[in-house]
Amino acid sequence: MVDVININYGRNQKFLDSCPALKDYSFFISRFRYYLKEGKSPQEAADAAIEDLADDSVIKPLLLANQAEVRRMCILEYDEEKTLNGRLETGIRIGREEGIGIGRAEERAKMFKMLDGFVADGLVSIKEAAKRAGVSVAEFRRLTGR
Repeated sequence: MVDVININYGRNQKFLDSCPALKDYSFFISRFRYYLKEGKSPQEAADAAIEDLADDSVIKPLLLANQAEVRRMCILEYDEEKTLNGRLETGIRIGREEGIGIGRAEERAKMFKMLDGFVADGLVSIKEAAKRAGVSVAEFRRLTGR
């Protein structure tokens, strides 16, 4: 049995407040993702996210001292998100082609849960998740409670 704790910034605040380094890391990642969505390159997004950390941040000195490595790691994370999104697209496409997922209520519920998780993690917008599921935004919201 494993407990999974969502450490995305703004989630499980009490837990994040108990660990300043983890809270700072969570904030850094949220800002990195924000800057990517704004059109910055992964390197630019990493630099801007570091700058957004408070001056008294526990991890800011470490990130600044290792900025080149942070950039490389952020590029890898960015590529991982693209890979995950690609796998999601492939799975949905195969499911539609084979008549799996869309027709079966159980499989469809799993798909919506997965897409909702991507929305919660900031990997895709609700509009994009609804498009991938083949439903309207209103229907997606109704089915996921968003």
